[in-house]
Amino acid sequence: MLPLAWFVLLSQDPATGNYINRIARKLSPAAAVRFVNDPDVRATPLPAGRIDLSTGLFARLRNEAELAGVVAHELAHRAAGTDCVRFVHPEPHALPRPDDRENERQADQAAIRALTKAGYDPAAMLEFFSKYRREGENLTTAYSAEDLLIEKLQLEATDHPLKDAIVNTPDFDRARESMK
Repeated sequence: MLPLAWFVLLSQDPATGNYINRIARKLSPAAAVRFVNDPDVRATPLPAGRIDLSTGLFARLRNEAELAGVVAHELAHRAAGTDCVRFVHPEPHALPRPDDRENERQADQAAIRALTKAGYDPAAMLEFFSKYRREGENLTTAYSAEDLLIEKLQLEATDHPLKDAIVNTPDFDRARESMK
């Protein structure tokens, strides 16, 4: 059961809500995002294309491309009907499910395609996941550093179509300020 704080919606100014939903709609026309007040790093895809992001996750993001990457990854899980194990906190010593790593890899690949199509630098998503993986001791069972390195090398080996991919915008910095 999630802590009660997970269900408390963050009161956000309309500009921040509009900003985050503009990003979501670039990735999927029916997508919507809302922030919930929770210091843990959590992202949850919900029915009808909505995603709940915790304030703890948002606080750890460095730029808009990382934010778009998390949203794209969650949308990919929702489309595939799989659970994301990156932003849940399993019980200590819990064994991974057999398909967890493959589901994460497939969601990453779908997110990379969506990010590229929307004009974002997909490498930012992989960098965020790599950084976040090092923060959580239980996360190593869900996906490995090697998985992320292979995806990054595969991405670098492609003829990346974006010369001026979006990494950050002033809107991200304004949203960060409004969340403090």
